[in-house]
Amino acid sequence: RPGKPTIYKALDEGVNFFFGFGIDTQMTSVMRDVLKTNRKQIVLATGAYNYIWGYPNLRRTLEKRLRQFGTDYIDVFLFLGVMKPKEFPTKALEEMQGFREEGKVRAIGISTHDRKFAGRLAEEKALDVLMIRYNAAHRGAERDIFPNLHDHETGIIGYTATRWTYLIRRPKKH
Repeated sequence: RPGKPTIYKALDEGVNFFFGFGIDTQMTSVMRDVLKTNRKQIVLATGAYNYIWGYPNLRRTLEKRLRQFGTDYIDVFLFLGVMKPKEFPTKALEEMQGFREEGKVRAIGISTHDRKFAGRLAEEKALDVLMIRYNAAHRGAERDIFPNLHDHETGIIGYTATRWTYLIRRPKKH
């Protein structure tokens, strides 16, 4: 976790996209503060985790995130941790589309490691946003996802840009 001073520094430097999750109390605290006066300048992404042992209550999670961040809408609401297509049921898509229609979220998406599935969703224009692993070690999105974006109608959020710091570590001497 970056810590409150780092988050405020990022804001001061012009960063406007933040991923916040309920258990990250530092991010939640800063966002609650900042969103009071600068809501339109901040893009807040959050979501609900796909639970392998059971389907999450997306409505309850959304309402909890709205309360936690002290806002009346979420910019990007994600169904997180989709490892296989069967973990993103039609009812999840429909429920999230309903949140968008209600105005409680501006954009909907998933996070996934399954590039081929993400590419198919982009081709179908099923989601507004795809959160994907993309870095110098994981470049398959260039083949599996990016060609399907249709003039950038689907937003991309990259995660693990440093491959959990591996890509920025000093090489070991042989």
